[in-house]
Amino acid sequence: MRVVQFLIGSYGGAERFFIRLCSALAARGVEQLLLINDHPALVGDVQRTGLRYEIFVPSRLGGIVDRYRVAKLCKRFTPNM
Repeated sequence: MRVVQFLIGSYGGAERFFIRLCSALAARGVEQLLLINDHPALVGDVQRTGLRYEIFVPSRLGGIVDRYRVAKLCKRFTPNM
């Protein structure tokens, strides 16, 4: 199974849980693309897991620009979910 997951918040308990969840899913064979913000601690923790990720900082223009960027990433990754 291939899944795209988003985490576009700061860094705290929910983000640490997200990393543990994604690591557990990967251990079960789920291929994932994580779309995360550019918080240094979050990027560092995700890099240490070896999971595939892309930095995704929402555009100030919002809506249509972000939808286009997500669609482009999904087209390349081809998720099932």
